[in-house]
Amino acid sequence: MEPAMLRFRPLTLTFAAILLSSGLVLYATHCSSGDSFQEAIDDANEIYDPVDMRHPDGPEIERHKEAVAQWMERFHRGGYFTSFAVAVIVDDSIVYSNYINSDQHKTYPVASVTKTFTATTAQILIDKGILNPEEPVEQIFPGLRLERLSSRPILVDHLLTHTAGLPDLRYYKTYEPVSYNKLSFKLVKPIYPPGKHYRYSNHGYMLLGEIIEKKTGLTIEEAVKLHFLEPAGLTDTTGPKTGAGGLKTSIHDLARYASMWLSGGHIDGRQIVQPESILTMLRNPLYAPSSRNQFYTGRGWRVKTNEDGVVTFFHIGGADYVAAWVQMFPRYGTAICYLGNPPEYTPPLEMFLAEMQKKLGRLASAYVGAREPLYTWESEPAPPWVRDRVIGTYRNPLTGKIIEIREAGDGLRYRNSWGGGYYLYPFTTHVFRGGENWLTHDFVFDREGHLEGMANGDGFYVPYSRDSESAVDQGNSESQNTNSHASLD
Repeated sequence: MEPAMLRFRPLTLTFAAILLSSGLVLYATHCSSGDSFQEAIDDANEIYDPVDMRHPDGPEIERHKEAVAQWMERFHRGGYFTSFAVAVIVDDSIVYSNYINSDQHKTYPVASVTKTFTATTAQILIDKGILNPEEPVEQIFPGLRLERLSSRPILVDHLLTHTAGLPDLRYYKTYEPVSYNKLSFKLVKPIYPPGKHYRYSNHGYMLLGEIIEKKTGLTIEEAVKLHFLEPAGLTDTTGPKTGAGGLKTSIHDLARYASMWLSGGHIDGRQIVQPESILTMLRNPLYAPSSRNQFYTGRGWRVKTNEDGVVTFFHIGGADYVAAWVQMFPRYGTAICYLGNPPEYTPPLEMFLAEMQKKLGRLASAYVGAREPLYTWESEPAPPWVRDRVIGTYRNPLTGKIIEIREAGDGLRYRNSWGGGYYLYPFTTHVFRGGENWLTHDFVFDREGHLEGMANGDGFYVPYSRDSESAVDQGNSESQNTNSHASLD
Protein backbone atom coordinates (compact mmCIF):
# COMPACT_ATOMS: atom_id res chain seq x y z
CA MET A 1 0.00 0.00 0.00
CA GLU A 2 1.45 3.36 -0.99
CA PRO A 3 1.53 5.97 1.81
CA ALA A 4 -0.96 8.78 1.51
CA MET A 5 0.34 12.15 0.33
CA LEU A 6 0.43 14.64 3.17
CA ARG A 7 -0.40 18.33 2.64
CA PHE A 8 -0.90 21.29 4.92
CA ARG A 9 -0.95 25.09 4.95
CA PRO A 10 -1.11 27.79 7.63
CA LEU A 11 -3.60 30.63 7.29
CA THR A 12 -1.93 33.00 9.71
CA LEU A 13 -2.57 36.47 8.30
CA THR A 14 -6.26 35.88 7.62
CA PHE A 15 -6.73 34.08 10.91
CA ALA A 16 -4.94 36.78 12.88
CA ALA A 17 -7.28 39.39 11.42
CA ILE A 18 -10.30 37.33 12.48
CA LEU A 19 -8.94 36.94 16.02
CA LEU A 20 -8.16 40.61 16.39
CA SER A 21 -11.56 41.65 15.07
CA SER A 22 -13.08 39.30 17.66
CA GLY A 23 -11.13 40.99 20.47
CA LEU A 24 -8.97 37.91 21.06
CA VAL A 25 -5.33 38.81 21.72
CA LEU A 26 -2.36 37.04 20.15
CA TYR A 27 0.24 36.38 22.87
CA ALA A 28 3.24 35.97 20.62
CA THR A 29 4.21 35.70 16.99
CA HIS A 30 6.96 33.49 15.66
CA CYS A 31 7.21 33.70 11.88
CA SER A 32 7.77 36.67 9.65
CA SER A 33 5.33 38.08 7.10
CA GLY A 34 5.78 39.07 3.48
CA ASP A 35 7.63 36.91 0.95
CA SER A 36 9.02 34.52 3.56
CA PHE A 37 5.54 33.98 4.96
CA GLN A 38 4.18 33.21 1.49
CA GLU A 39 7.04 30.74 1.02
CA ALA A 40 6.00 29.02 4.24
CA ILE A 41 2.42 28.78 2.94
CA ASP A 42 3.62 27.40 -0.40
CA ASP A 43 5.86 24.82 1.27
CA ALA A 44 3.14 23.80 3.68
CA ASN A 45 0.74 23.36 0.76
CA GLU A 46 3.01 20.60 -0.49
CA ILE A 47 2.48 18.65 2.69
CA TYR A 48 -1.13 18.93 3.81
CA ASP A 49 -4.60 19.83 2.57
CA PRO A 50 -6.03 22.40 5.01
CA VAL A 51 -9.66 22.96 5.84
CA ASP A 52 -11.21 25.65 3.66
CA MET A 53 -12.25 28.04 6.44
CA ARG A 54 -11.75 28.52 10.16
CA HIS A 55 -14.13 30.60 12.27
CA PRO A 56 -13.14 31.17 15.92
CA ASP A 57 -16.07 30.56 18.27
CA GLY A 58 -15.77 33.30 20.92
CA PRO A 59 -18.21 31.91 23.54
CA GLU A 60 -16.76 28.40 23.22
CA ILE A 61 -13.24 29.79 23.51
CA GLU A 62 -14.08 31.50 26.80
CA ARG A 63 -15.84 28.40 28.13
CA HIS A 64 -12.92 26.10 27.36
CA LYS A 65 -10.34 28.61 28.65
CA GLU A 66 -12.14 28.54 31.99
CA ALA A 67 -12.25 24.73 31.95
CA VAL A 68 -8.48 24.53 31.38
CA ALA A 69 -7.72 27.03 34.15
CA GLN A 70 -10.00 25.27 36.65
CA TRP A 71 -8.50 21.87 35.84
CA MET A 72 -4.97 23.18 36.37
CA GLU A 73 -5.91 24.81 39.67
CA ARG A 74 -7.70 21.71 40.94
CA PHE A 75 -4.67 19.45 40.54
CA HIS A 76 -2.27 22.11 41.77
CA ARG A 77 -4.26 22.29 45.01
CA GLY A 78 -4.07 18.49 45.18
CA GLY A 79 -0.27 18.63 45.20
CA TYR A 80 0.24 16.90 41.88
CA PHE A 81 2.69 19.56 40.70
CA THR A 82 4.17 22.83 41.91
CA SER A 83 4.60 24.40 38.48
CA PHE A 84 2.67 23.96 35.24
CA ALA A 85 2.41 25.78 31.89
CA VAL A 86 0.11 25.28 28.90
CA ALA A 87 -0.31 26.84 25.48
CA VAL A 88 -2.51 26.69 22.39
CA ILE A 89 -0.84 27.64 19.12
CA VAL A 90 -2.59 28.64 15.91
CA ASP A 91 -0.30 28.84 12.88
CA ASP A 92 2.68 30.84 14.19
CA SER A 93 1.13 32.43 17.30
CA ILE A 94 0.41 31.49 20.89
CA VAL A 95 -3.29 32.39 21.16
CA TYR A 96 -3.68 31.10 24.72
CA SER A 97 -1.33 30.37 27.60
CA ASN A 98 -1.76 29.79 31.31
CA TYR A 99 0.79 29.40 34.06
CA ILE A 100 0.95 28.26 37.67
CA ASN A 101 4.24 29.31 39.29
CA SER A 102 5.71 29.57 35.81
CA ASP A 103 6.13 31.84 32.79
CA GLN A 104 6.75 31.41 29.08
CA HIS A 105 10.53 31.14 29.50
CA LYS A 106 10.70 28.82 32.54
CA THR A 107 12.38 25.60 31.42
CA TYR A 108 11.37 22.03 32.24
CA PRO A 109 12.85 18.63 31.41
CA VAL A 110 10.79 16.89 28.72
CA ALA A 111 11.99 13.26 29.01
CA SER A 112 10.96 11.35 25.87
CA VAL A 113 9.80 14.41 23.93
CA THR A 114 13.59 14.73 23.52
CA LYS A 115 13.34 12.00 20.88
CA THR A 116 11.45 14.31 18.51
CA PHE A 117 14.29 16.85 18.75
CA THR A 118 16.82 14.08 18.13
CA ALA A 119 14.79 12.83 15.16
CA THR A 120 14.49 16.35 13.75
CA THR A 121 18.25 16.86 14.08
CA ALA A 122 18.85 13.48 12.45
CA GLN A 123 16.58 14.46 9.53
CA ILE A 124 18.48 17.72 9.09
CA LEU A 125 21.74 15.76 9.05
CA ILE A 126 20.25 13.39 6.46
CA ASP A 127 19.33 16.37 4.28
CA LYS A 128 22.88 17.68 4.63
CA GLY A 129 24.34 14.32 3.59
CA ILE A 130 26.02 13.79 6.97
CA LEU A 131 23.78 10.89 8.01
CA ASN A 132 22.58 8.04 5.79
CA PRO A 133 19.29 6.47 6.93
CA GLU A 134 20.04 3.30 4.92
CA GLU A 135 23.46 2.70 6.47
CA PRO A 136 23.70 -0.46 8.59
CA VAL A 137 24.47 0.27 12.22
CA GLU A 138 27.18 -2.42 12.25
CA GLN A 139 29.11 -0.53 9.56
CA ILE A 140 29.18 2.53 11.80
CA PHE A 141 30.40 0.52 14.80
CA PRO A 142 32.79 -2.19 13.52
CA GLY A 143 32.67 -5.23 15.75
CA LEU A 144 29.07 -4.66 16.85
CA ARG A 145 26.92 -7.73 16.08
CA LEU A 146 23.14 -7.32 16.29
CA GLU A 147 21.54 -9.74 13.80
CA ARG A 148 19.52 -12.47 15.49
CA LEU A 149 16.19 -13.17 13.82
CA SER A 150 17.01 -12.06 10.28
CA SER A 151 19.96 -11.63 7.98
CA ARG A 152 18.63 -8.15 7.29
CA PRO A 153 20.83 -5.54 9.02
CA ILE A 154 19.56 -2.91 11.43
CA LEU A 155 19.64 0.45 9.64
CA VAL A 156 19.81 4.00 10.98
CA ASP A 157 16.22 4.49 9.82
CA HIS A 158 15.10 1.56 11.98
CA LEU A 159 16.43 3.40 15.04
CA LEU A 160 14.58 6.58 13.99
CA THR A 161 11.26 4.72 13.68
CA HIS A 162 11.55 2.31 16.65
CA THR A 163 11.61 -0.65 14.23
CA ALA A 164 15.15 -1.93 14.95
CA GLY A 165 13.85 -4.94 16.88
CA LEU A 166 15.09 -3.79 20.28
CA PRO A 167 12.88 -4.54 23.31
CA ASP A 168 11.01 -1.98 25.38
CA LEU A 169 12.94 -2.23 28.64
CA ARG A 170 10.14 -0.63 30.62
CA TYR A 171 8.40 -4.00 30.42
CA TYR A 172 10.94 -6.53 29.14
CA LYS A 173 13.22 -7.35 32.06
CA THR A 174 15.03 -10.58 31.10
CA TYR A 175 17.21 -9.09 28.38
CA GLU A 176 20.70 -10.08 27.24
CA PRO A 177 23.41 -7.44 26.82
CA VAL A 178 25.35 -7.12 23.59
CA SER A 179 29.05 -7.99 23.89
CA TYR A 180 30.40 -4.60 22.81
CA ASN A 181 32.20 -2.06 24.98
CA LYS A 182 32.60 0.98 22.69
CA LEU A 183 29.28 2.62 23.57
CA SER A 184 28.54 4.79 26.60
CA PHE A 185 25.77 2.40 27.66
CA LYS A 186 25.19 -1.37 27.64
CA LEU A 187 23.11 -2.11 24.55
CA VAL A 188 20.73 -5.07 24.72
CA LYS A 189 20.16 -7.70 22.05
CA PRO A 190 17.23 -7.40 19.63
CA ILE A 191 14.26 -9.71 20.13
CA TYR A 192 12.38 -8.84 16.91
CA PRO A 193 13.47 -8.86 13.26
CA PRO A 194 14.37 -5.35 12.05
CA GLY A 195 12.00 -3.38 9.85
CA LYS A 196 8.95 -5.50 10.69
CA HIS A 197 7.46 -4.20 13.93
CA TYR A 198 7.21 -1.00 16.00
CA ARG A 199 8.33 -1.34 19.62
CA TYR A 200 9.28 1.75 21.62
CA SER A 201 12.97 1.69 22.55
CA ASN A 202 15.02 4.11 24.61
CA HIS A 203 18.13 2.14 23.68
CA GLY A 204 17.39 2.68 20.00
CA TYR A 205 17.46 6.46 20.41
CA MET A 206 20.48 6.32 22.70
CA LEU A 207 22.28 4.42 19.93
CA LEU A 208 21.03 6.98 17.38
CA GLY A 209 22.50 9.73 19.57
CA GLU A 210 25.89 8.02 19.54
CA ILE A 211 25.71 7.67 15.76
CA ILE A 212 25.04 11.42 15.48
CA GLU A 213 28.07 12.04 17.69
CA LYS A 214 30.25 9.76 15.56
CA LYS A 215 29.10 11.33 12.28
CA THR A 216 29.40 14.97 13.39
CA GLY A 217 32.39 14.75 15.72
CA LEU A 218 30.31 16.61 18.32
CA THR A 219 28.52 15.61 21.49
CA ILE A 220 24.81 15.03 21.00
CA GLU A 221 24.11 18.28 22.86
CA GLU A 222 26.49 20.22 20.59
CA ALA A 223 25.09 18.58 17.43
CA VAL A 224 21.46 19.35 18.30
CA LYS A 225 22.36 22.93 19.20
CA LEU A 226 24.46 23.61 16.08
CA HIS A 227 22.26 21.93 13.49
CA PHE A 228 18.80 22.62 14.92
CA LEU A 229 18.33 24.74 18.05
CA GLU A 230 20.45 27.72 16.95
CA PRO A 231 19.04 27.95 13.39
CA ALA A 232 15.51 27.61 14.82
CA GLY A 233 16.11 30.28 17.46
CA LEU A 234 15.12 27.97 20.32
CA THR A 235 17.18 29.92 22.82
CA ASP A 236 15.56 28.61 26.00
CA THR A 237 16.25 24.98 25.05
CA THR A 238 19.28 23.03 26.30
CA GLY A 239 20.48 19.45 25.99
CA PRO A 240 19.90 16.66 25.28
CA LYS A 241 22.13 14.44 27.37
CA THR A 242 21.51 11.40 25.15
CA GLY A 243 19.53 10.78 22.00
CA ALA A 244 16.66 9.53 24.16
CA GLY A 245 16.38 12.17 26.89
CA GLY A 246 17.80 15.04 28.86
CA LEU A 247 16.45 18.00 26.88
CA LYS A 248 14.96 20.99 28.72
CA THR A 249 12.72 23.60 27.12
CA SER A 250 10.12 26.28 27.81
CA ILE A 251 6.54 26.79 26.70
CA HIS A 252 7.82 29.63 24.50
CA ASP A 253 10.25 27.33 22.69
CA LEU A 254 7.92 24.34 22.61
CA ALA A 255 5.24 26.52 21.00
CA ARG A 256 7.81 27.86 18.55
CA TYR A 257 8.80 24.27 17.78
CA ALA A 258 5.15 23.35 17.16
CA SER A 259 4.65 26.33 14.86
CA MET A 260 7.59 25.15 12.75
CA TRP A 261 5.72 21.92 11.99
CA LEU A 262 2.55 23.88 11.19
CA SER A 263 4.33 26.19 8.74
CA GLY A 264 6.10 23.77 6.43
CA GLY A 265 9.33 23.70 8.44
CA HIS A 266 9.77 27.51 8.61
CA ILE A 267 10.66 29.75 11.56
CA ASP A 268 11.23 33.50 11.16
CA GLY A 269 11.47 33.12 7.39
CA ARG A 270 14.15 30.44 7.65
CA GLN A 271 13.62 26.94 6.26
CA ILE A 272 14.64 24.67 9.15
CA VAL A 273 13.21 21.36 7.85
CA GLN A 274 12.44 20.72 4.19
CA PRO A 275 8.82 19.93 3.18
CA GLU A 276 9.93 16.62 1.64
CA SER A 277 11.58 15.76 4.95
CA ILE A 278 8.40 16.43 6.90
CA LEU A 279 6.64 14.06 4.49
CA THR A 280 9.25 11.42 5.22
CA MET A 281 9.13 11.90 8.98
CA LEU A 282 5.33 11.54 9.09
CA ARG A 283 5.16 8.51 6.79
CA ASN A 284 4.38 5.00 8.01
CA PRO A 285 7.65 3.03 7.79
CA LEU A 286 5.88 -0.34 7.98
CA TYR A 287 3.39 -2.15 5.81
CA ALA A 288 -0.09 -2.38 7.35
CA PRO A 289 -3.31 -3.87 5.97
CA SER A 290 -5.26 -1.27 4.02
CA SER A 291 -7.51 0.95 6.13
CA ARG A 292 -8.96 4.46 6.21
CA ASN A 293 -7.60 5.17 9.70
CA GLN A 294 -4.07 4.32 10.80
CA PHE A 295 -2.00 4.81 13.95
CA TYR A 296 1.76 4.39 13.65
CA THR A 297 5.14 5.90 14.48
CA GLY A 298 7.16 7.77 11.88
CA ARG A 299 10.56 9.29 12.49
CA GLY A 300 10.16 10.46 16.08
CA TRP A 301 6.42 11.17 16.00
CA ARG A 302 3.31 9.15 16.84
CA VAL A 303 0.92 9.74 13.93
CA LYS A 304 -2.83 9.24 13.42
CA THR A 305 -4.32 9.45 9.94
CA ASN A 306 -7.70 9.10 8.27
CA GLU A 307 -8.86 9.20 4.66
CA ASP A 308 -8.14 12.97 4.55
CA GLY A 309 -4.50 12.56 5.65
CA VAL A 310 -2.80 13.29 8.95
CA VAL A 311 -5.24 13.99 11.79
CA THR A 312 -2.59 14.60 14.42
CA PHE A 313 1.01 13.84 15.40
CA PHE A 314 2.35 14.08 18.92
CA HIS A 315 4.71 12.88 21.63
CA ILE A 316 4.57 12.58 25.40
CA GLY A 317 7.26 12.72 28.08
CA GLY A 318 6.53 11.42 31.55
CA ALA A 319 8.52 10.54 34.67
CA ASP A 320 8.92 11.76 38.22
CA TYR A 321 9.35 15.56 37.97
CA VAL A 322 8.50 15.48 34.23
CA ALA A 323 5.21 16.04 32.41
CA ALA A 324 5.54 17.12 28.77
CA TRP A 325 3.22 17.01 25.78
CA VAL A 326 3.20 18.53 22.30
CA GLN A 327 0.52 17.76 19.71
CA MET A 328 -0.11 19.15 16.24
CA PHE A 329 -3.41 19.19 14.30
CA PRO A 330 -1.98 20.21 10.93
CA ARG A 331 -5.15 20.37 8.82
CA TYR A 332 -6.36 23.17 11.10
CA GLY A 333 -2.94 24.74 11.64
CA THR A 334 -3.10 24.44 15.41
CA ALA A 335 -1.20 22.76 18.23
CA ILE A 336 -1.27 22.30 22.00
CA CYS A 337 1.45 21.72 24.57
CA TYR A 338 2.08 21.58 28.30
CA LEU A 339 5.06 21.35 30.67
CA GLY A 340 5.07 20.55 34.38
CA ASN A 341 7.11 19.18 37.28
CA PRO A 342 5.08 16.51 39.15
CA PRO A 343 7.06 15.05 42.08
CA GLU A 344 5.61 11.63 41.20
CA TYR A 345 4.28 10.32 37.91
CA THR A 346 1.31 8.42 39.33
CA PRO A 347 -1.89 6.94 37.82
CA PRO A 348 -4.02 9.85 39.18
CA LEU A 349 -1.59 12.27 37.58
CA GLU A 350 -1.83 10.38 34.28
CA MET A 351 -5.61 10.74 34.48
CA PHE A 352 -5.23 14.48 35.03
CA LEU A 353 -2.84 14.82 32.09
CA ALA A 354 -5.04 12.77 29.75
CA GLU A 355 -7.96 15.05 30.57
CA MET A 356 -5.74 18.13 30.19
CA GLN A 357 -4.87 16.96 26.68
CA LYS A 358 -8.58 16.78 25.88
CA LYS A 359 -9.39 20.14 27.45
CA LEU A 360 -6.59 21.84 25.53
CA GLY A 361 -7.73 20.02 22.41
CA ARG A 362 -11.27 21.32 22.86
CA LEU A 363 -9.96 24.84 23.37
CA ALA A 364 -7.88 24.58 20.20
CA SER A 365 -10.98 23.28 18.41
CA ALA A 366 -12.91 26.37 19.50
CA TYR A 367 -10.15 28.67 18.26
CA VAL A 368 -10.45 27.21 14.75
CA GLY A 369 -14.20 26.54 14.82
CA ALA A 370 -13.93 22.79 14.34
CA ARG A 371 -17.25 20.93 14.41
CA GLU A 372 -15.84 18.19 16.64
CA PRO A 373 -12.74 17.99 18.86
CA LEU A 374 -9.60 18.01 16.74
CA TYR A 375 -8.27 14.90 18.47
CA THR A 376 -11.27 12.84 17.30
CA TRP A 377 -10.04 9.66 15.64
CA GLU A 378 -11.53 6.19 15.45
CA SER A 379 -9.45 3.03 15.28
CA GLU A 380 -10.36 0.51 12.63
CA PRO A 381 -10.55 -3.11 13.84
CA ALA A 382 -9.05 -6.02 11.97
CA PRO A 383 -10.96 -7.08 8.85
CA PRO A 384 -12.25 -10.68 8.66
CA TRP A 385 -9.36 -11.89 6.51
CA VAL A 386 -6.84 -10.72 9.12
CA ARG A 387 -8.73 -12.37 11.97
CA ASP A 388 -8.98 -15.62 9.99
CA ARG A 389 -5.26 -15.76 9.22
CA VAL A 390 -3.94 -14.98 12.70
CA ILE A 391 -5.71 -17.90 14.40
CA GLY A 392 -3.20 -20.64 15.12
CA THR A 393 -0.07 -21.71 16.94
CA TYR A 394 3.14 -19.65 17.16
CA ARG A 395 6.67 -20.31 18.33
CA ASN A 396 9.33 -17.86 19.54
CA PRO A 397 12.53 -18.95 17.71
CA LEU A 398 14.78 -17.38 20.36
CA THR A 399 13.21 -19.07 23.39
CA GLY A 400 11.24 -22.01 22.04
CA LYS A 401 8.12 -20.77 23.80
CA ILE A 402 4.89 -21.77 22.06
CA ILE A 403 1.57 -19.95 22.32
CA GLU A 404 -1.82 -20.13 20.65
CA ILE A 405 -4.11 -17.43 19.29
CA ARG A 406 -7.78 -18.41 19.32
CA GLU A 407 -11.05 -16.78 18.35
CA ALA A 408 -12.88 -15.02 21.19
CA GLY A 409 -15.93 -12.94 20.32
CA ASP A 410 -14.94 -9.60 18.83
CA GLY A 411 -11.34 -10.10 19.92
CA LEU A 412 -8.85 -12.93 20.28
CA ARG A 413 -7.62 -15.22 23.05
CA TYR A 414 -3.93 -15.50 23.82
CA ARG A 415 -3.19 -18.93 25.33
CA ASN A 416 0.06 -19.92 27.03
CA SER A 417 1.49 -23.42 26.82
CA TRP A 418 0.18 -24.32 30.29
CA GLY A 419 -3.36 -23.23 29.46
CA GLY A 420 -3.42 -19.75 30.99
CA GLY A 421 -3.91 -16.63 28.94
CA TYR A 422 -5.88 -13.46 28.43
CA TYR A 423 -8.28 -11.69 26.11
CA LEU A 424 -6.93 -9.49 23.29
CA TYR A 425 -9.01 -6.44 22.46
CA PRO A 426 -9.09 -5.18 18.84
CA PHE A 427 -7.19 -1.92 18.32
CA THR A 428 -6.25 -1.43 14.65
CA THR A 429 -6.37 -3.53 11.48
CA HIS A 430 -3.51 -5.74 12.68
CA VAL A 431 -2.89 -4.80 16.33
CA PHE A 432 -4.66 -6.13 19.43
CA ARG A 433 -4.05 -5.12 23.06
CA GLY A 434 -4.23 -7.05 26.28
CA GLY A 435 -2.41 -8.85 29.06
CA GLU A 436 -0.17 -7.28 31.68
CA ASN A 437 0.54 -3.59 30.99
CA TRP A 438 -2.00 -3.61 28.15
CA LEU A 439 0.75 -4.13 25.57
CA THR A 440 0.26 -4.41 21.83
CA HIS A 441 0.17 -7.73 19.99
CA ASP A 442 1.12 -6.86 16.42
CA PHE A 443 0.37 -9.37 13.66
CA VAL A 444 2.88 -8.79 10.87
CA PHE A 445 1.90 -9.36 7.24
CA ASP A 446 3.85 -8.98 4.02
CA ARG A 447 2.45 -7.02 1.08
CA GLU A 448 0.92 -10.17 -0.40
CA GLY A 449 -1.09 -10.74 2.77
CA HIS A 450 1.00 -13.62 4.11
CA LEU A 451 1.31 -13.78 7.89
CA GLU A 452 4.95 -13.46 8.98
CA GLY A 453 4.47 -13.54 12.72
CA MET A 454 3.18 -11.90 15.89
CA ALA A 455 5.16 -9.50 18.07
CA ASN A 456 4.26 -8.78 21.68
CA GLY A 457 6.16 -7.53 24.71
CA ASP A 458 8.32 -10.64 25.10
CA GLY A 459 9.37 -11.23 21.52
CA PHE A 460 8.53 -12.31 18.00
CA TYR A 461 6.52 -15.46 17.32
CA VAL A 462 6.37 -17.16 13.94
CA PRO A 463 3.54 -19.42 12.73
CA TYR A 464 4.20 -22.97 13.93
CA SER A 465 2.84 -26.10 12.28
CA ARG A 466 1.69 -28.86 14.60
CA ASP A 467 0.64 -32.44 13.98
CA SER A 468 -1.64 -32.89 16.95
CA GLU A 469 -3.50 -31.03 19.69
CA SER A 470 -0.62 -31.84 22.09
CA ALA A 471 1.86 -29.59 20.27
CA VAL A 472 1.49 -26.85 22.84
CA ASP A 473 2.40 -29.21 25.67
CA GLN A 474 5.38 -30.51 23.67
CA GLY A 475 6.45 -26.95 23.11
CA ASN A 476 6.30 -26.32 26.83
CA SER A 477 8.79 -29.15 27.41
CA GLU A 478 10.99 -27.83 24.62
CA SER A 479 10.87 -24.34 26.13
CA GLN A 480 11.96 -25.65 29.52
CA ASN A 481 15.04 -27.17 27.91
CA THR A 482 15.94 -23.89 26.21
CA ASN A 483 18.01 -21.13 27.82
CA SER A 484 15.08 -18.75 27.78
CA HIS A 485 15.53 -15.01 28.26
CA ALA A 486 11.91 -14.00 27.66
CA SER A 487 9.45 -13.16 30.39
CA LEU A 488 6.16 -15.06 30.50
CA ASP A 489 2.84 -13.22 30.22
